[in-house]
Amino acid sequence: MSNKNDLIFIPESLKKIDPAYNGYLFISDIDKTYLATKIDSFRSLMRTAFESPEKKSTIPGFRPIIRAAQHSPFGRKHNFPTIFISASPPQMEAKIRAKMTIDGIECQGIIFKNQLHYIKKVQFKKLREQIGFKLGALLKLWKNLPHQAKLVLFGDDSESDVIIYTLLVYILAKKIEGSELYDLLSDLNVLAADALRIV
Repeated sequence: MSNKNDLIFIPESLKKIDPAYNGYLFISDIDKTYLATKIDSFRSLMRTAFESPEKKSTIPGFRPIIRAAQHSPFGRKHNFPTIFISASPPQMEAKIRAKMTIDGIECQGIIFKNQLHYIKKVQFKKLREQIGFKLGALLKLWKNLPHQAKLVLFGDDSESDVIIYTLLVYILAKKIEGSELYDLLSDLNVLAADALRIV
């Protein structure tokens, strides 16, 4: 679907979801929801990039919640697809997946933000702006998901996830669109190019 030069990287593995699937589909943030990562500066991004999977810290409570959600009460696994979204660059995919393997968390795919692109372009504001990135990524993801699926969204309160997920619901329900949506995104400090792309 995307290559690693895209600003939003969506892995090819997401194509494997059955278009007729109508069960639960989990979408979760990674940074500060699953992993206690710091990626809002160049220094912290570099530290996180070189950190080994074994040393990555998890947010208390997330691992048992997501593992319980992926299993039935009788110990038989549901085939609930679980997709993660991260503000980390796609170059970190191997380490993040290794950490998930250690924690026993299944993953259908991970959406990444190409932070290194913004660093090279000296666009440091983009490192911290998450509403435009996450909402754009979720809408791009939605185009590739079975629309009968029941989405369960996991997030935190550090990157406006409540606002992002609420906006996603309103946009998909066509309760907000066009200039009204653009003005709202502008009020939320989404950069003009990202706001136009979302609209």
